[in-house]
Parts: sequence; structure tokens; C-alpha cells
Amino acid sequence: MRAAITRVGLLGVFFVLSTTVVPPSVVAQSPDAEVRKSAVRIRVVGQSENGPIDQQGTGFFVGREGRILTAYHVVGLDEVGNPIRWSTMPDGRPNPNILIERLNPGIDILEPLPVTAFPMLIDQNLDVAILEIPGTNYPGVKCAGAKLSEGGRLRGQGWRKGQSTYDPLGEGQIAPRDPAHGLRWRLVGLTAFKGNSGGPLYTEDGTVVGIITSGRDRRLLEGAPESYGTPLQEVKRLWPDMPCDTTLHSASPPVEQLRNQCVRLKLKELAEQIRPIDAQGSVRCEGGGPLGRGDRKNSTVSIDAPPGYFIDGPARVTIQSDNRGSHTGPFYGMSSTTQLQTRAWIEISCQSPNQVFGPGAWYDTLLTANLKQIIDQPITDRIVAQCEQQYPN
Repeated sequence: MRAAITRVGLLGVFFVLSTTVVPPSVVAQSPDAEVRKSAVRIRVVGQSENGPIDQQGTGFFVGREGRILTAYHVVGLDEVGNPIRWSTMPDGRPNPNILIERLNPGIDILEPLPVTAFPMLIDQNLDVAILEIPGTNYPGVKCAGAKLSEGGRLRGQGWRKGQSTYDPLGEGQIAPRDPAHGLRWRLVGLTAFKGNSGGPLYTEDGTVVGIITSGRDRRLLEGAPESYGTPLQEVKRLWPDMPCDTTLHSASPPVEQLRNQCVRLKLKELAEQIRPIDAQGSVRCEGGGPLGRGDRKNSTVSIDAPPGYFIDGPARVTIQSDNRGSHTGPFYGMSSTTQLQTRAWIEISCQSPNQVFGPGAWYDTLLTANLKQIIDQPITDRIVAQCEQQYPN
């Protein structure tokens, strides 16, 4: 029969053809690095039936409102499985005193937050605890209450006891359930150690779908080639408003990040747009030159970029058609093209040094250039305004 759920009272790459500065794009990181941003180390100081305790575990932010998910045994049991006394110490601090440490990515060192965490909800059967700390704007994981079948593969990570860095625990495969483990996953191949308990379990795209918990003996089997995990789908039953999707979609990023992504994508789309523009020209080649030979004739076909655009890449020349008349000798066509950023042109010529051109000889060409829009400050300002309207505060 399922143990009762305990609720605890809360105590507290585009082209920029100007000097425009564009909001920075979001640099893609590995799934392990993305999950790591949300992971915390939990230090528990207090008193159990065995005496004083000072132990460590792992947790991770769910949502942005200061909610941390961890394993119950990290905050509720000492290292040999005895319950921790929930009380108040002589100096007024709560027992246990739950301290949260976050990684400073700039110097790669764990730093304590100036707050104390309090349990919001615990469930011993699932080995789950939900903690709360003051404040907002925390880096919540991308998470989902997804159903995963046997054979599915999950990664894990956590803070190891006595170390200041996180353990990437590799990948484990969901094995058939043992009834003794209830609703928990058994993960073959994923080895965990002391301090990893409460760490996130996630898919290859970085979506957190579970939490590292204990096995049948209510403790983590350190160094064993298998670990255990509680699906977030089961946590969702305890915490209905848990800010995780029920599918493998990302949790909502901050508004400023959405705006920057919006600006980056719109500018990239604008910079990649190509608008072809054509110009046609002909040269008429008439006979009757000296000694009856054909006269050389010249003509120029040009394209000018309209205001706000530039010509991108070389212009292309196509022979549309030609009529050399009834009597023609060797026929010479066009010269090489010339191009500036705002103009492209080609000189067309025809001549017959040996024979007279027949009547009505002509030579037609088509000049095609690609146009791109110049992304200047007014355009950038307009896109920023559109993205601010799309993602208001």
C-alpha cells in the first residue's frame, strides 16, 4: 500500500552591411551542458538518530520560481538510512538546514546561495522531495513527464561527494521493472555514486524526464552498474502544477532570450532572401563594311540595384536567341561582364571579319543578377520593435 504523501508548511549567421549592432545569437550547447546549468548541489546539515550529519546530494531547478527537485533520502535520511529529525536547532536554524550551491560558470566553482531551502512536498515511496527557496528567475530545466518504455536510453549527472565538479554518469538503458522498485526505473549501465542522488535523468536532446533515486533498500547502490530513477510523470501526480510539459517540448525560455532569437532569425531570413532581376539587350549586326565585310557592332546591357539593395554575386548571361542572317562567317559574341556592388553590365559585340552579314542579323542576350536587401539601422530597429511586440514583458 502506498505511503501517505507528506506536505510540509512553507517557511519562506547573417549578413549585416552596416555598423548595426545586433543582439547576440544563442550559442548552442551540448545537452549535458544545458542540463548542468540547472543542477545544484544540496548540503544537508542537521541531526539524525545517529548523531550530527553533514551530507551532500544533487537537485535541479524545475521552472523559474525557486523549486528544486531532489531525492527524499538526500534530505530525509542519513547515510545509513536513519530518519533525519525535523525540528529546530538551539540556535534557531531548522533541522535539517538545507543549503544550496550553484556552479559559477565563469570560474567553474560551486558557490553557496544566501538562502535556506525548505521542503514543500515529500514522498518516501517515490523517494522524491520538492524544495523551495526564495527568489525567482532561476534556470529551470527543459523537462517533460514523458512515458518511456523498456529499452529507452537515458543520461544522468550529479555532484559527487567530496568533489567540486559534476559527474557525467554516461548512459543507461531502462530494464524490466522489479516489483520491489514500484514505479521506479531500473537503469542498467548507468553507474552512480554518493552525492549523485537527486540528479537529473534526461534524453539525448537534454529533456529531463526523471530523477536519480534509490533502489529497494532506500539507498543508492554506489558504484553498481545499475541505478534507479523516478519518472517525472509520477512526480507530476504529486505536483499537478509542476512547470513541465507532458510532452518532450522545451520549457519556456526567458522573454529576453525569445526576443534575441526572434531578432536573429528575422535578420537571418532577410539576409538570405534573394530577389533576381533581369535586363535584356540586343545588338544588330549589319553588312556592308569595307570590302563587303560585316561591320563590328556593340551594345551594352546593364542592371542597376534599386535603393536599399545590392547585387550579390556575379551576374549571369544567357543567349536568348540569335539570327546571323543568310550569309555569315565566324561570329563573335559578347565580352566579359563587369560588376560593382550596385551595378552589373555586359558589352555585347558581333563581327564577321571575313564575310558579309546577311540581312537582319541580330544577337539577343539576357543579363540576370541577384539582389539582396541592405540591412541598415532603420530595418534592424523595425525588426527589434516587431520582436518586442511579439514577446512583451
